Amino acid sequence: MDIEKSCASLKTIDNLALAEALRGNPLNIETKLECGNTLARRALEEIGPKTVRITSPVLDGTLRGSGFFTGKDGDLVVTNVHVVADSKFTTVETNTGERFRAKIVDIDDTNDLAVLKIEGIKKDPKRSLNFADDNELKSGDPTLAVGYPANSPVAVVSDGSFIAKLPQVMLLQPTIAGNMIRKTAAFQIANPAFSADAEKYLFSPLVGMDTPLWHGNSGGPVVNEFNRVVGVATAIDPSNPYMTMAQPSSNVKELLERIAKKEQKFEFAYEDQSAYDRNRSKVLGESAAVVVVSGLLRRIAAPVLGGLAGYQSIENLRMAAEPNSFAGRGHYLAAAGEQLLGLAGGVMSLVPRTRTVGYGLAGAGLLLDLSHNFRTDTSLLKEVTRTSGEKRVPFGWGGYGL
Repeated sequence: MDIEKSCASLKTIDNLALAEALRGNPLNIETKLECGNTLARRALEEIGPKTVRITSPVLDGTLRGSGFFTGKDGDLVVTNVHVVADSKFTTVETNTGERFRAKIVDIDDTNDLAVLKIEGIKKDPKRSLNFADDNELKSGDPTLAVGYPANSPVAVVSDGSFIAKLPQVMLLQPTIAGNMIRKTAAFQIANPAFSADAEKYLFSPLVGMDTPLWHGNSGGPVVNEFNRVVGVATAIDPSNPYMTMAQPSSNVKELLERIAKKEQKFEFAYEDQSAYDRNRSKVLGESAAVVVVSGLLRRIAAPVLGGLAGYQSIENLRMAAEPNSFAGRGHYLAAAGEQLLGLAGGVMSLVPRTRTVGYGLAGAGLLLDLSHNFRTDTSLLKEVTRTSGEKRVPFGWGGYGL
């Protein structure tokens, strides 16, 4: 047997890389060849395809993190609140490069957990990760994290072990813990309505471990040796590369059970928008100009547009043939069909006997392409309310967080 054929290349980070990153150096993501059936390799191969990258634009930049699929239909994603807070919209990207819109279903704001509903994804219960009981963790048990640290283009795995389940002030170095307590006290005085939230956030138990995490890991799964989720990657000790923290899986299960019972703590109102909704005059003007110019210069435009459509159809046909695509084969075949119509028109426009028909098909393909400007492509968050009727925003929202 050829040993190399049984090996797999994986991306990983270790505690030394984390120590350098905490000193202000770029995070060193190592490429490692694993030829054995190691826990890290098994975690990346099994959990990697079920882990997603999450981006959420905010006023002063972009929040980035990770998440993982769950739910009976495999169309829910768990992540951290701080990965999606204060953002008007959220995008989820899978390991195949597919991007989907996401809407927040509910959050556990004091435990920094959020559940998203993914739009346009085919249902598949097999992609949902299973949970383990974090209360059964024993000191030294393996804990592995999968996610997208430092904006990595591919999933990264890191391995370590469980230390203890304690409030974060007991897991952090004394100096850092003391600073957090003082910061919390100041926050409570300035924001008395959020006093209880801040206290719960600070003193609720977390899964403490030495599994390396970095910015971008937030919201990603932390699993045991059986690849069952024991926590959600959440925080690091900025003074100690051998202490990182995850929200316990028991908190995630409570949030999911609340959602299943339709007993959400928060309601998130969204407005679906298209490019036309965002800028009507621009879309109408540009669409009209393209149609007019293409009509006047049809002898040139038809083959050019046909060639472009043909090029675009190649990617859609490739994704239709991809057995692990998340949107489903039908979605990509439909898109390729529209583009192949334009390609056929472009080819036929070059032949005198079929030129008129070619112009018609190319025009139809162009109109189908322009119609995307009028289809919903974004879900904008308009309002967050508490189902209790209380007027406060969630903890961690609008600057009300530690």
